[in-house]
Amino acid sequence: MPTPSNADADIICSAYADKIRALYDTFFLSVVQTPENPGPAKDAFVRGVILARTVRDMAINALPSDGTPPPKPFDTITRA
Repeated sequence: MPTPSNADADIICSAYADKIRALYDTFFLSVVQTPENPGPAKDAFVRGVILARTVRDMAINALPSDGTPPPKPFDTITRA
């Protein structure tokens, strides 16, 4: 059985890494601005990381296998 393209998965993983960097930057700045109360920033960071992981995994699992025929054009599906 063909497998999804590694290039596609690499792109998704790269985008995931970008999101984690952005989450970290936001978390860092929030803690710098309010070091006496880092709790809300930490909670938002954890939620963001969990969501990013979930979406990354969903996207990788949704990749079509190499050799999968393209979907029908939308207009031909709606006429049927």
